[in-house]
Amino acid sequence: MSHRDEIQRAYALEYGDRFEPIVRLSGVTVGSGILFAYTGWYLSLAWAGFYLLTHLIYFTFLRAHLEKATEGDVRIASAIFAKLLVTFIWMPVYIICQQDQAMSVAGAALFGCILVFLVRRSDTRLEQIAAHVIVIGASTLIVLGVTIPKLGNPLAQAGLALAGLALVFYFAQSLLQARKIKLEAAEAAEQFHQARKMQAVGRMAGGIAHDFNNNLTAIIGHLELLKELEDETERAASIEDALVAARQGAKTVRQLLLYARKEPTDVGRHRLGDIMNQLDPLVRNLVPDTIDIDLIGEQSDLEIVADQNQLLTGLINLVMNAVDAMPDGGQLSISPRISSVDRPLPMADGLPIQPGRYVAIAVRDTGTGIPPEILPQVIDPFFTTKAMGKATGLGLPMVVGISRRFGGGLDIRTGETGTDVTIYLPLARSDASEEERPDPVADRPRLIG
Repeated sequence: MSHRDEIQRAYALEYGDRFEPIVRLSGVTVGSGILFAYTGWYLSLAWAGFYLLTHLIYFTFLRAHLEKATEGDVRIASAIFAKLLVTFIWMPVYIICQQDQAMSVAGAALFGCILVFLVRRSDTRLEQIAAHVIVIGASTLIVLGVTIPKLGNPLAQAGLALAGLALVFYFAQSLLQARKIKLEAAEAAEQFHQARKMQAVGRMAGGIAHDFNNNLTAIIGHLELLKELEDETERAASIEDALVAARQGAKTVRQLLLYARKEPTDVGRHRLGDIMNQLDPLVRNLVPDTIDIDLIGEQSDLEIVADQNQLLTGLINLVMNAVDAMPDGGQLSISPRISSVDRPLPMADGLPIQPGRYVAIAVRDTGTGIPPEILPQVIDPFFTTKAMGKATGLGLPMVVGISRRFGGGLDIRTGETGTDVTIYLPLARSDASEEERPDPVADRPRLIG
């Protein structure tokens, strides 16, 4: 796992689910108030204050390093979390050691909560696991050190000491087992990814060979035919057919370059309204009368940084896919909106886009949808369910390449009532430049989803 991925994982664990952190922080705040009302301890208020402050530091640090992180950043984040753990656990330890039975039970419950939470984290870095074991082990020894002398029976003392040591032992074992399971799962996923990649490479190689073989056969055939033809009209028709085959080969190469993000670009800032105005007549000329078109012009003043021609090409490909999905007619809509992403959001190719503000352009149809069993494959190069000669299987991969090149991604949602394919592109800031746009996948090409 890369350093950035580790920071993103830590952020998702702590703050990815908005509801759970609110419950946790509110629980500590309310609990400290109840404890203060019950005991009059100002320490309980200090507990909540230091805990919330440490959470703020941790949250701020993780947010600042979501897009770029080093080994040092990961170590700092681990140290802050260890401090956060200590900041929380000292109060449960303190109240466990009290004579009041209700307080002891409440402290034990809070202690159990933190054990479950740490196991659920499934940390894989050994220094993090060691820190967790040290904190829990030290806390357990403190409780035993305070409680055991109060017991008059030696058997009770021995039993409590044995139970405490067993707790620390099985806690450490659980962390190591969770680490092992997670690493094995990651290895299995990587092996599956490599198998899928080789399958995609094979399909791509076969598709390229098939398409170019057809094009070259046509070109060679017409060139040889020119030797035999004497009629100028027939010769001109043969030359034109050879040119059509050559242009088709060039189109295939361009689509592959767009997918691989190697096609030269003309990047600039563009108003979304201008793009939609250019798209409107193109779409209406391509869509049959049996399909109702709805181009929503909201958010027309938004600006994005992209190659306008490439974006239009990608949107037209999505429109044509939507048309093919509605042979008996239906409804087609193209609607842009602002989308605020507050955590890494996985896209159709399996890679996430990073937190930030995006323009999301959704192309929706009311077709039959994409079968779940082939959904992961639809962005593979040369994968197509259409009849031979009806499609190259490069449309969606090309759109993925376009969206990724400009720091965004492609999301696909489908069901029995239709399909929603959305291009995410970063919203241009007033002070943004092309170099500042986020690049969530850098230059890592992906052959499969």
